Amino acid sequence: MQTLKGVALPSFVITPQVQKIFDEQGQRQDFGYGNRLENLITEFLWLSEALAQQRSAKPL
Repeated sequence: MQTLKGVALPSFVITPQVQKIFDEQGQRQDFGYGNRLENLITEFLWLSEALAQQRSAKPL
């Protein structure tokens, strides 16, 4: 059995009703959404940097 060789990111952001997050001009109405998105991006960047460092230290 082959593995997918993927890495799970535990954070996620759900956007079920985008019309409630942004108004018709594209301005954000739900400011908590921005915080959740920022947390996701921060965690994604951290994980990406950690993987890059490990791969350069121990190439496959």
